[in-house]
Amino acid sequence: MRRTRPRAWLVLAGLLLFTLAGCQNNDDIRHYQVPKQGRYRLLAAIFPQGEDTWYFKLSGPENAVGESEKDFDNFIHSIRFTERPEDPVTWQIPQGWREERASGMRYRTFRFGNDYPLELTVTKLGQLGGPGGSRLANVNRWRGQIGLEPLANDDELSKVTREVKVGPSTALVVDMTGPGPGGALARATPPQPVQGPETLKYQKPEGWKELPEAQAGPVRLEAAFEVTEGGQTAKATVLKLSGSGGGLLANVNRWRRLDLGLAQPLTEEQLNKEIEVRSLEVAGQKASSVDLVGPEAPGRKRVLGVVLSRGGSTWFFTLKGPADLVAQQRPAFEAFVQSVRFE
Repeated sequence: MRRTRPRAWLVLAGLLLFTLAGCQNNDDIRHYQVPKQGRYRLLAAIFPQGEDTWYFKLSGPENAVGESEKDFDNFIHSIRFTERPEDPVTWQIPQGWREERASGMRYRTFRFGNDYPLELTVTKLGQLGGPGGSRLANVNRWRGQIGLEPLANDDELSKVTREVKVGPSTALVVDMTGPGPGGALARATPPQPVQGPETLKYQKPEGWKELPEAQAGPVRLEAAFEVTEGGQTAKATVLKLSGSGGGLLANVNRWRRLDLGLAQPLTEEQLNKEIEVRSLEVAGQKASSVDLVGPEAPGRKRVLGVVLSRGGSTWFFTLKGPADLVAQQRPAFEAFVQSVRFE
């Protein structure tokens, strides 16, 4: 027994050392910091430049965006615009950023980030208020992407934006924090038991001509149609945007301004008083339907619009054209919208 005692102590000592080593390794693992992805933050800058508007947007988990905020500010303040068509904008890229060329409306993408990969997108669209939308419409679209409700007017917009002098240009800088993608929208819209990408299905009204994507317009549409009668043509479109897509009020004002020539925007109170917002069932959900008519004049225009919030996206169904033809096609348009299914 005397011979075995030293061996027992050696075994116990070895077990103790092994246990201590294991505790040390566990302690290392316990102190590893995993980036939290709770709230989301969005930083953006809007640069009007003649007939174009440039949008620079960074969004992601609040902590990760906060770590890159200084680089974002330095990048924005380095931007200069030129008159060279082949190189219309220049900048100084922060250390660690990787630049990627893009196509279509997206001009560039920058990727960076240590614990969490981030990207800053650069997009060029037309004049503010044109097809790219107003400042309010774009900010509301971004708010939907980080789970925030849309702003009602420019007074509310001023609370999340500031004008910044960048060289000879002036930028509108946006800084917003929200609960994350689908946050506010998920509370407003019951979750749908949808798995995987959805395919839009519908019944095309008789006499409507479906347009190929190349003829649909500058914005990617889910579907586009033309209907012609008596020498007049109206156009129906289906557009899907992420988040709230700007909300009902912003889109009504956009349709009034761009399609009907009504420059004065409506307030939320005026929308409820002056325009009948009807409820229409689309794919088992309630959608908002509006009927907008331009001023009495030769070539008077009319817009029928249906807005459907579904999951984390918003669907816009419109019929636009001469007032008489749109009125005549209204039953066909409503039947088309109510025939929509998502598979």
